[in-house]
Amino acid sequence: MSVEEWQKRLVDAFTYDGTVGGRLSHVISLEEKYGLEIIARFRGRGMLIDSFSDFYIETLNRSADANNTGVVPAGYEHYTYWLMLHTASFKRLRAAENVFLHGYPLPAYALLRDLKDRTVLTAGFMNGLTSCRALGGLQGPPRNAISLSNTEYGEIRKRRETEERRVLDCVLRGRSGLDPSVRRWLQKWEKLFHEEVHGSRLTVVTILNCVHRGILPIAPVFEETPAAVYINRCSEVCWLMMRTLPMLQPVTGGFGSEWSRRWCILDESFRQIVTSHSTELGDDFPAAFVTFTDAKFAFSPDWSYRECYPRAQQS
Repeated sequence: MSVEEWQKRLVDAFTYDGTVGGRLSHVISLEEKYGLEIIARFRGRGMLIDSFSDFYIETLNRSADANNTGVVPAGYEHYTYWLMLHTASFKRLRAAENVFLHGYPLPAYALLRDLKDRTVLTAGFMNGLTSCRALGGLQGPPRNAISLSNTEYGEIRKRRETEERRVLDCVLRGRSGLDPSVRRWLQKWEKLFHEEVHGSRLTVVTILNCVHRGILPIAPVFEETPAAVYINRCSEVCWLMMRTLPMLQPVTGGFGSEWSRRWCILDESFRQIVTSHSTELGDDFPAAFVTFTDAKFAFSPDWSYRECYPRAQQS
């Protein structure tokens, strides 16, 4: 079959209302409508996330400039690694926002789960609970990744996963030292991420509720609860991400006093929006989350990058 024949067969079979895949046009128009409704309904939230994204871009650019011009002190061999991880986190945040603004809040929420884990692991590093090599599952002298056998790579993956579980446990789970009531709220917070990531269970429940009303929700239509789930969790995760950004300063105060001032404005803004949540997790959850943030993400513009953070640096 030639390319032309392959294409013609699709045109003949799937043209609807004069367009190949024409039924999709209605869905796309409702995706665009959903985004406009979100922007109109949640203007303050949009301003905060856009401000944070702008600040994130500036921070990444400053970090890249420092890395490329030799400002980063000698011996900081893993600084580039953390710059790459923060850049990857920014991309995932943008992916989640785009999915959300096209009408899919719960799939967007699922994308936040990895951001949550990556950011908690970063806090573990900044709190002196782990090292870059340990998080990478590495032992012994550096090796060229190309020369690794499948068995060796499998062992590295197992060590990495074991270390990640240990650090997550030390930051927000059983070994965190947090009050049991705070840990119970965080367990519920994590469980909801799990429910959507594994099996899209929250999405299925939302669809089922619509089906019971005689509606099959193929195209996105604004509903308060799914949108609130994403908006609340995104605000919380972004606050944690923002708290870790000072680690990209190659030296203390390296990004300047104006950067520090705007970091503080964002910090206060996220605290205000998180504490004002009327959340589906329960009325006491915001206070528990603030307690967790202040205890385990006790970072400020006074922080800067270190290859190894001593635990004594914690507040």
